[in-house]
Amino acid sequence: MWAATAFIRSIYLRFIRVVRQCISQHQLAIIMLVNVLMCELISIRVYIYSCYWPRLVDYNNPLSYKHYGTEALRETAEVHIAVIADPQIIDAYTYDQQPGLMLYLTEIISDNYMKRNYRLIQQVLRPHHVIFPGDMTDGGREWKDDRYKRELNRLQLIFAKLDSKLTTMGVPGNHDIGFGDTDTVSLSSKRDTPAKLEAVKFMEEFEMLSSTNRNMRNILVTHVPLYRPANADCGPRRTTPPIRNMYGFQFQNLVQPKLTREILSKFKPELILSGDDHDDCVYTHIYQNVTSVEHSIGTFSFLQGNPYPSFGVLSLRSAGAPPYHHDTPSLALHICSLPPQKYIYIWYIALGFIAIIWTCLQALCTISRTQSYSSLDEQVVLPKFKVSRIMRRAGTSRGCIAKRTYKFISICMCLFRRRFWELWAYRMCTVFLPCTLLFFLIIMLDAQPSFKNLG
Repeated sequence: MWAATAFIRSIYLRFIRVVRQCISQHQLAIIMLVNVLMCELISIRVYIYSCYWPRLVDYNNPLSYKHYGTEALRETAEVHIAVIADPQIIDAYTYDQQPGLMLYLTEIISDNYMKRNYRLIQQVLRPHHVIFPGDMTDGGREWKDDRYKRELNRLQLIFAKLDSKLTTMGVPGNHDIGFGDTDTVSLSSKRDTPAKLEAVKFMEEFEMLSSTNRNMRNILVTHVPLYRPANADCGPRRTTPPIRNMYGFQFQNLVQPKLTREILSKFKPELILSGDDHDDCVYTHIYQNVTSVEHSIGTFSFLQGNPYPSFGVLSLRSAGAPPYHHDTPSLALHICSLPPQKYIYIWYIALGFIAIIWTCLQALCTISRTQSYSSLDEQVVLPKFKVSRIMRRAGTSRGCIAKRTYKFISICMCLFRRRFWELWAYRMCTVFLPCTLLFFLIIMLDAQPSFKNLG
């Protein structure tokens, strides 16, 4: 028994000694590893776990508890819908790039970011449905059929379902099929195409249906936001100036005022979900005594002009839910933030520069400690007549400056030694290699990425 205890104690002490030695010799590497863990593994979970479904019922209320006293009733009382807008998967049209290594790496980084977040949303929040308000692609309006099929497979990899019961729905955006003079169901089309006439017919039929069922609550999903003034207040989450009523080739920032009034009149939506803006905006439309709250959801990607990606979580009252107090809302929407990956990568670059400078200084200090100045003289770092002149000035203020100058020049001359570069390369490897391996390990386990040719 005593021998076993002594053996365990010796192993423990040896382990502590090794840990202390690693900490003392590889402090920078440990700092870098902690940063990778915090930025890649922990931060994304902090953002997703801090998101929650808005509650329509106060379960602490005795009246609510009467109908929702069990967990099973609570789960069926609400329908949870995640709203993901403007992923706009990166392609050659995004930054006007030619296919190549940089575009390939950008696609992988962007796709894996969205895939990791989408997987965690499913695992943590467990939505019943997902709504996409358009712009799934970036250059979809320019693609031929074969390219469209390839990009569709890419989208299915990014937004893969973890639960077969999860249903997805959405509307196309201007980057998917174009906007304006296109043969689509767009009401903004300037041509009276059969597709447009079909959309007008649907809108009129829906108006008749709504008039017969006054209790029906409507939610409108549109890619392009309805018209709002240029000076509209979009709420505290807005980080960019409000969009203006502008249009151009295959895009239009806002639905025109006349069509906006027609849509509000016929659909009378309680909630409007829109995209295209790439930033969060909450605006209230009041028309014919009907109040409609529009939420423009920010982009799901960190490479689409907004460094603060986001998504929406929408709670709806289930059709089969028990009755509750008349003051209880029928729906509620929260906006949840995603990690600002752009700034995380900027932080990585800053840490990389610090690591390069730090390891360089470490290598110089190591060489200066192991080599004496006499050895430097023997290798004729400085001409001998300059060395003797410096030595004659010793003991004076000028001599101190001369000594320090000599030392500085001697250390700088170490930059031309092979030993310095070997030592610097070794220290760089001890810092960057573990961080790189940890980074890819987290990505592989978290996102299960696909590295096939995306172009």
